[in-house]
Amino acid sequence: MRGFSLLEILLSLALFAVLFGVGAPLLSGAYADFSLRSEEARFVNFLRRAEHFAFSNVGESPHGVSLQPDSFVLFRGSSYVSRESEYDEVYERSSRLSFSGPSEIIFSQRSGFPLAASDWLLTQGDIQVGNVRVNAYGAIFW
Repeated sequence: MRGFSLLEILLSLALFAVLFGVGAPLLSGAYADFSLRSEEARFVNFLRRAEHFAFSNVGESPHGVSLQPDSFVLFRGSSYVSRESEYDEVYERSSRLSFSGPSEIIFSQRSGFPLAASDWLLTQGDIQVGNVRVNAYGAIFW
């Protein structure tokens, strides 16, 4: 059985270093994009849950979602300020993604329609990375 020469070992290590050097930034960028899309999907999921709870008349009350600086809050009540806080569902969100738009949306009980159509732009720094829209009938586009 023949051993490996020093040259073969060094060439193998150099090839591995080049592949790792090229692959690591690509994987890092892919993971960053995945985490931003995941955050957007969680926000949409919270909107759908609030709409469903309002439509199903859970607690015989409207439901909504409030965007806080570091979290999304699904709440029961006619506004975030007057909510029944014991029913809050809080999701801590990444500070890397900024939302510009209304700070809350309320869905009417039984109909599930929002009190107002809403639109959020999602940005990371100066770059727009997404858009979430809720129309007057509660349809969510993203």
